[in-house]
Amino acid sequence: MKKFRNIAILVLVIILAAGLFTACEPEPELPVSVVYTVTYDSQGATGEADPTSQDVTSPATTVETLPTAPTKAGSSFDGWFTEINGGGIEFTVSTTITNDITVYAGWTDFVYALGDTGPSGVGVVFYITDGGTNGLEVAPEDQGTDIAWSNITDSFANGVDALPSTIGTGSANTDAIIAQTSHTSSAAQLCKDYLGGGLNDWFLPSEDELHELYKISMGDPAENLHISAIPALDYRATGLDMSLFYWTSTETSSTNAERRQFEYTGLSGVAKSTGYKVRAIRVF
Repeated sequence: MKKFRNIAILVLVIILAAGLFTACEPEPELPVSVVYTVTYDSQGATGEADPTSQDVTSPATTVETLPTAPTKAGSSFDGWFTEINGGGIEFTVSTTITNDITVYAGWTDFVYALGDTGPSGVGVVFYITDGGTNGLEVAPEDQGTDIAWSNITDSFANGVDALPSTIGTGSANTDAIIAQTSHTSSAAQLCKDYLGGGLNDWFLPSEDELHELYKISMGDPAENLHISAIPALDYRATGLDMSLFYWTSTETSSTNAERRQFEYTGLSGVAKSTGYKVRAIRVF
């Protein structure tokens, strides 16, 4: 009996020691989650990706889905890449994420021909450069009739000298006209307010920019037929009024600005208070 009791005590001691040893063992450490962020740089898109960033939390190593593709007027989206201009490697849902990373939208520029619908989706291309990847498009309708060049009629728009006539200056001319102190209304403002195609970068053309539209829309002046070689740019198709004048953003003096009548080849400067038609253009 005594022997049995000793055995029982020994077993109890062993059990208590085992329990004490187990209690002293450290709790196993849980794995720490790691979060990496993928940032999507749309590279000048007119419509951003959605979302513009995503988090990847371990044990996941890839994004579940890519964001909604961005959009860019005049370009097609080629995908996401680890370097700008489509460089590096393409980023997809299969790409393993090992750190924070920024990926870049790749774009291919559309090539336009005269008479094509422009990047805005509403304008007509009337002037191209760089093989058709850049140029000018004209709005499909007038922005105003019998409109004064500006409510300010007695000073240079930039306060120094006449706004220029060359191609590429119309947008800056437009901004200068609108920025004048005490400006309240102008042909330039009507163009700036135009939102054709959802874009807000339309402007009043300079003399030479409007002259390019004249040349392409009226055909060869020497023939005097007034038929454009590009049907989509014929003045009838674009709604241009051949017999009435249109404002340009070019000044000829502090009180006069340049106008263009599409029936004839000549241009002339007239008082800024005079009312003429307005047609916006934009660069692409």
